[in-house]
Amino acid sequence: MKKWSEPSYPLALWGWSPTEVRRYALAVGAPRSPLDEGDLRLVMTDEPEVLPTFAMLLADAHSLRYIPLPGVDYEPEDVIYAGHELELFGPLPSSLTGTSTSRILSVGDVRSGVLVRRETISRDKAGKAVARNVVTSVIRGAVSGESHRPPATPSETVEPLHEQIDVPTLPQQALLYAQTGDDNPLHWNPSVARGAGFDRPILHGLCSAAMVTRAVIGHVTDHGWVAFRRLSVRFTSPVVPGDTIRVGIGGRPGALRFAASVGGREVLSSGIVEMNGAA
Repeated sequence: MKKWSEPSYPLALWGWSPTEVRRYALAVGAPRSPLDEGDLRLVMTDEPEVLPTFAMLLADAHSLRYIPLPGVDYEPEDVIYAGHELELFGPLPSSLTGTSTSRILSVGDVRSGVLVRRETISRDKAGKAVARNVVTSVIRGAVSGESHRPPATPSETVEPLHEQIDVPTLPQQALLYAQTGDDNPLHWNPSVARGAGFDRPILHGLCSAAMVTRAVIGHVTDHGWVAFRRLSVRFTSPVVPGDTIRVGIGGRPGALRFAASVGGREVLSSGIVEMNGAA
């Protein structure tokens, strides 16, 4: 029997300036080298280029950690990331203001708890669509009373990931990423991490995804951030700050596929990056 009901999401106001753009780029590992002039455009100009994954932050205001799912009993620390989809409707400028609205797409019980898919649409102050985020979360140990119905996905032939790159993370990576506004203590407080079943604080899933996405795009294009159209990725296990992420890449320039692991343990799966043509 269904127990949950739709949350009442307030209109979320947001805005950023070049300061936030630069801070985000540094938090996800840019520049990869202080001699990389393309990457320096992300952090050292008056109007820095904006990494497309910056728009993933627009979904955070309506997180299940902040706005509870009515009818489901849980604590904020019970919410974990399971997947993320991002679609951009054009390149992001270095300054912008706007609003976001959200709705629940699906709720269902799975073995580990309640799986929730939430859609957030963000528009600028003129009403033009900027980004669409779909966040998949699992509320550990909770019950919604509704069966999980996986979304239909087209079958496709899976080709091998024929290229590999390594993406290093810093021991302080989670502390840097927390400066973007996601200060969940699971990522910086050892006691909270141990209470959640981890030996030490883990890296934000969105940080791992952003670092890998930037590396994948940079590997196949010449800093072709503006050609980004869509990202989809699943989070399968956590990355610990200081880990080196091994990324396998396949597909073609306009439709890249990737997966990532640490020491043979899969951390990101079913990764897709779609680009507007070959950059």
